[in-house]
Amino acid sequence: MLKRIDADLFDWVEFHTRQLEDSGIGMPSATPVSRMMEYGITGNDGNYGSHVPLLGNAPPHVKRLDKVLPAMPDQLLAIVRQHYIERSTARTRKLYRQLDRLHYTLQGALMMVR
Repeated sequence: MLKRIDADLFDWVEFHTRQLEDSGIGMPSATPVSRMMEYGITGNDGNYGSHVPLLGNAPPHVKRLDKVLPAMPDQLLAIVRQHYIERSTARTRKLYRQLDRLHYTLQGALMMVR
């Protein structure tokens, strides 16, 4: 289970990185009209929405992590940022203990969210 959580966190980072790349300056991956048709961004009701699609196309495990991670303590979020987002190469006993704590905390939180 813990290896699965580790893989899911890497998938979560990869998914959101792709979302950011698709929303950046440059050639968009879709025209505004096609985005409006696909995601319902119309503006007719005064709600213009976002040009970045929400989590509608995210895999289920990414959606679950998006529900759980904002409620994590700042210490654990710092570990997510250091290990998964910044891809720190530091390998210490302290880091492994922190990763274990993160994985076990996420395991418990993910059991509560379905």
